Amino acid sequence: MFLKEKLPPFSIAPHSLWFWGKTGLLSALAGGLALLLLITAFASYLLPYLALAIVGGIGIRVLYRHPLLNLCFTIAAFSVVTDFEEGIQIREALYGFLYIGFLSYWFISRIFFFRDNILKTGVDYAVAGFLIWVTASFGLTSLFGGEFSAAIVEWTSVIFIAFYFPVKEACVRYKNGARAILITIVLLGLFAAVRNFVSYRALLESATAVWNIVAGRVVTNEILLVISGLASIVLLIHSKTWKTQVFYLCIANLLLVSLILTQSRAYWIDYALGIFVLLFVLEIHRRIRLLGTLIINSVFLLITALIVSPELVSLILTGLSERLLSLGSATTQDISLINRFYESRAVIQKIISNPILGYGLGVSYTVFDIIEKYTMSKTFAHNGFLMIWFKYGFIGLILVFYTWMISIRNAFRAVNSNPDHYLCIYGIISFIGLLSMFPSTNTSVQFFLSDTNLAFALLIGWANGIYARMKNPLSDT
Repeated sequence: MFLKEKLPPFSIAPHSLWFWGKTGLLSALAGGLALLLLITAFASYLLPYLALAIVGGIGIRVLYRHPLLNLCFTIAAFSVVTDFEEGIQIREALYGFLYIGFLSYWFISRIFFFRDNILKTGVDYAVAGFLIWVTASFGLTSLFGGEFSAAIVEWTSVIFIAFYFPVKEACVRYKNGARAILITIVLLGLFAAVRNFVSYRALLESATAVWNIVAGRVVTNEILLVISGLASIVLLIHSKTWKTQVFYLCIANLLLVSLILTQSRAYWIDYALGIFVLLFVLEIHRRIRLLGTLIINSVFLLITALIVSPELVSLILTGLSERLLSLGSATTQDISLINRFYESRAVIQKIISNPILGYGLGVSYTVFDIIEKYTMSKTFAHNGFLMIWFKYGFIGLILVFYTWMISIRNAFRAVNSNPDHYLCIYGIISFIGLLSMFPSTNTSVQFFLSDTNLAFALLIGWANGIYARMKNPLSDT
């Protein structure tokens, strides 16, 4: 008879883990039954909530038995918090527990239980280093008098970049991992588009003057609309049947119209840049097909809109044309853009004083706001690059730039594979998606909002996962 090796009582060895796991489950069952009896006897009005908790628990158990489904569900559930309302809503708190719980479980399980080496490439180290550096910058928050509550909000937004690791793993490990991530990205964009249409309709119904319609806009989740819109265009061009072409064309139109209604010029430029780069990436026959599709579709959309509601379309087009024509004179006449230049100048002055380490999460700077006409403190600036430098120093800026550039390079390498292979198609989407984020980063609060951080994480995780799978194809599971 073999003698069993004596182990510490809380060892994670298989038989010890089974014992404590079984004990914990039985204790939880007994406690749950006791709680049910108490609620039934003294607080029966809480029974519906208890039932909801039980259903939620079963759902969580199912999700954690299917890792790819769990990842896609956690990302897709972001759609419930994409409207950025004032304060912290209940659904935002619940989603916070969901995604922080998922990320915590993923990292703990990979590091301590599966013993996976999750740091294999330079990008892996750069992303991990950036997340650790951002978290460590809480020390600078207190040093430079930052607001701890604001720091927590900023940290919970930046931590979305940690999705890079499970997204990359999904693309490498699962046969349909990259496709599942793509579907999730498009679903996020579609949800944002539908919600924007609903918001725009409410805006029109509440309009009391013509200028309300001309200037009406809904400004949320533009980056999700851009990325999913470009993805649908790429899928359209590579479709082989007319049914799938019509399907992707409808999706592309819905996303494009929603993006137009945001009247966000920087994201219009993002979208246009993505199309421009796509023309150079595609083979000649697909390039011609794309140009023909864009021209015919634009004419069709305009004629259809004029037939349905010519008066409303005329007013909307007036507002859009004024917004578009203002691009040429925006730097001298657009008070909003000029105000952002004031922000950038104030941030640069702070950066010069402390360029290496930065000032940390939640730290503000003062600037004279020419719109509000008084000097105010702000924790953000409408320039993503300067904001990273201001918050996390040159160290954070270099880590982000390295991650971005190498991810673009890896995506481009996937583009050069078989033109009809799915890795090439997905490589094109991630390549133009990462490039298209540059213009808006110069005039928007990129890396400050959760949707842009999530979009960045999905794209870099996708690009590097596709490249890793192309280099070392594994047995599909």
